[in-house]
Amino acid sequence: MRVGKITVVEPTEQRKNRYIMWKCRCDCGNELLVESRHLKRGTIKDCGCSSVKAKRDLRNQRFGKLLVVNETEKRANNGNVVWECQCDCGNVAEVSSHMLLNGYKKSCGCLRERRDWIGKKFGYLTVIEYGGKEKRSHMWVCHCECGKVIRVRQSNL
Repeated sequence: MRVGKITVVEPTEQRKNRYIMWKCRCDCGNELLVESRHLKRGTIKDCGCSSVKAKRDLRNQRFGKLLVVNETEKRANNGNVVWECQCDCGNVAEVSSHMLLNGYKKSCGCLRERRDWIGKKFGYLTVIEYGGKEKRSHMWVCHCECGKVIRVRQSNL
């Protein structure tokens, strides 16, 4: 008899709540004991392996400035795979699947660095230095092609 991914092997002498406990084998290879009522009702269809998140191969996928290179042996606190990633700036970063797939990590950290903006051109403006924070916004000192030097909110660049 099969129920979901479980193949019933044989009854045991064990009882639970007066129900026969059946020795079963899951398609994943695990063996388990299941009460006859759960087999009849189909309430247990595997050993629990289906509830484990399927590992997704992220190799050669791009997330922002990160290109996923290889899976590491490391695991994040939540059990997710930690991937070795090559950043466009040349650095290597180790990032969990969760951080990549949910958009929390898009670079090795270089996107957060202020010097990354210096020298960048936005229309007629060239960023020349960081101008501090103003009302929770990053400000940049920019040189305009007209010759003026102005402070510009980062979101406006």
